[in-house]
Amino acid sequence: MRIRTIWKAGLWPNGRRFDGGVADLHAATLVILLALTAALWAGVWFVVVDERNGAVHLAESNVTNLARSFEENARRTIGHIDTILLTLRTFYLDDEADFGRLCETRFHSLLGDPILQISVIGPSGFLKFSNQSKDPAPVYFGDRLHFTVHRTSDRDDLFISPPVRGRISNQVTLQFTRKILDRSGHFAGVMVVSMPPALFSEFYKSIDIGPGGVIALVGMDRIIRARTSITGDSLDALGVRQPADRPYFDPDKPGSGISYVQSVVDGVTRLTAYRRLETYPLVVLVQMAQAEIFAGVDQQAALLAGGAVFGTILIVATCVVVLRLLLRQRANAAELTRVLTLNLRAEMEKVEVAEARATAERQQTELQRNRVTTISHEFRTPLTVIDGHAQYLLAAGPQAAELAKPRLDAIRTAVRRILGLVEGILLSDQIESDLFDFQLGRVDIDTLVADICRSHREASPDHEIFFTDPAARLPVSGDGKLLRYAFDNLLTNACKYSPPRSTIEVEARLDGGSAVITVRDQGIGIPADEIGRLFERYFRASNAYRFPGNGVGLHFAHTIVSRHGGALTANSVLGAGSTFTVRLPLEHPPAEEPPDHGRAPAVH
Repeated sequence: MRIRTIWKAGLWPNGRRFDGGVADLHAATLVILLALTAALWAGVWFVVVDERNGAVHLAESNVTNLARSFEENARRTIGHIDTILLTLRTFYLDDEADFGRLCETRFHSLLGDPILQISVIGPSGFLKFSNQSKDPAPVYFGDRLHFTVHRTSDRDDLFISPPVRGRISNQVTLQFTRKILDRSGHFAGVMVVSMPPALFSEFYKSIDIGPGGVIALVGMDRIIRARTSITGDSLDALGVRQPADRPYFDPDKPGSGISYVQSVVDGVTRLTAYRRLETYPLVVLVQMAQAEIFAGVDQQAALLAGGAVFGTILIVATCVVVLRLLLRQRANAAELTRVLTLNLRAEMEKVEVAEARATAERQQTELQRNRVTTISHEFRTPLTVIDGHAQYLLAAGPQAAELAKPRLDAIRTAVRRILGLVEGILLSDQIESDLFDFQLGRVDIDTLVADICRSHREASPDHEIFFTDPAARLPVSGDGKLLRYAFDNLLTNACKYSPPRSTIEVEARLDGGSAVITVRDQGIGIPADEIGRLFERYFRASNAYRFPGNGVGLHFAHTIVSRHGGALTANSVLGAGSTFTVRLPLEHPPAEEPPDHGRAPAVH
């Protein structure tokens, strides 16, 4: 409501009235620029956030489903191994003497290939039987966790040990063990089935969780039992103890869930889905690298950001062009209004002298008003065309593509009219930002300047323009079109700011390895304290207000000379004239330029 009130009242938020001045036009353009840019980037931000949320939701759904499948796979696998253990223990108690033969013959198909070793540890901790050793007696296992846990426990539970290197097989294995009790119920040893950690890696081959994905089986003692990825089993990770702050080790937390954790194995942050097995003190983990979740989204975000940058540049360029047109229109209107006001005052003074001339003077005033209207129309028409056709295309909806060509042709025609007004400024910007394609070649700078002097004699016959020709050619390497623009600007300024019938002296000479061109006039001169700012863009001397100009020409000429490796300097005496000196490096050292003994300096 406050914004609407301020707008209707023509006020800025600070209470100052909007009067269309230069400061107001700059402020209004800046507000529009910021609003359009903010809207563009806000749209990009919302799209990226939505895509990232979608990627996270999809990844969470995938790892959760895979964790559920891995839990079922691990539960069945462990249950199958436990069944084998119970069967082996039964046959061992029934016929201990014939147990070895049964393992090699009758139970071979039951045991399967993944089993590396079947062993029996006696109650004293020494190995009583191993299908990989015919003389197990000297090997002691009483210090192994999978033995001591059964000897000190009254429970008959399946125990799955952390990965250990076998003293018989010399391989890293998981020990699946059950307590053996004799007929009287006394502790009689431990039945052991040794399995490779790769037992659980087959599950990884059936899923796709990206190059950085990991599946793992971890005990509630926080020790990794098995861990595999696309690169294979991670043997270095086996036996590593995970931090206690992981949510899946907290009994107060749900038995399943998802979280982001940083791996203690490789330091990679991963989205982790976990599920605790109900019947075993184990946790299954399915992990997807966080960077891979957002890989596609980040690529799309980069493309959107690039498009937004390009759009921002277009918005800024459009606002700058529109602002320049508005400022120029305002300046022209103010100048015309000033002229009209002076004319009106003069005509009002003449009314008392001759009543008969009043009608003619009013007609002259009306003619001036029509000129203001015409010039204003010339600025307003292309902007109206652009706005009208753009609104039409926005409202066309699905038919926009079919109707776009004639509308866009009209827009392009209007834009070309606008671009003609700012071509010089944009060309200056291109040169300063290294975007201009210089057409380099040999340029005889003395010939070029002499030709420019001839042109200005014809254009300004009320000035005496003298050119002093050097004794030898002054070849430089450069863009002839740009150099012509620079020297033409210096001669134009000399004529503009010099009184009629005054003399303008132009001299081209050789100075060491440089060509030096001076332009000396007898014009209004430049205040001494303003010479230092003379080559700034849009700067005009305080005494130049009576002459047309926009403060771009000298800046552009200075830029052109600088880009050619030269220098443009100025000296002036207020009211007595100015001297501009251009110094450009020669294409070849003076020694390489053959002397022209038949040529002498000439003034013409």
